[in-house]
Amino acid sequence: MTDASKSHRHLSAIMFTDMVGYSALTQKNEALALEILEEHHRLLRPVFPKNDGTEIKTIGDAFLVDFESALGCRAVRGRNTKNLTQTKFRES
Repeated sequence: MTDASKSHRHLSAIMFTDMVGYSALTQKNEALALEILEEHHRLLRPVFPKNDGTEIKTIGDAFLVDFESALGCRAVRGRNTKNLTQTKFRES
């Protein structure tokens, strides 16, 4: 048996999030930007595992997440948009 036949492969859906306007907001009001970032993380982190997602990395205001299926990724995307449009970020 070759090494290739022993390996396990699976498909993933990868999601990369980015908060539009976050960098500009940090220059305008850093305290508010950090508060919004904390809320962003608080809203999204529990949703990833509920949809078979694994947080790989955060980079500033961005998440890199691996999902077992595109359906889980899409479910988070829809929830992400809905939740975040209701935050203080829209008011800034």
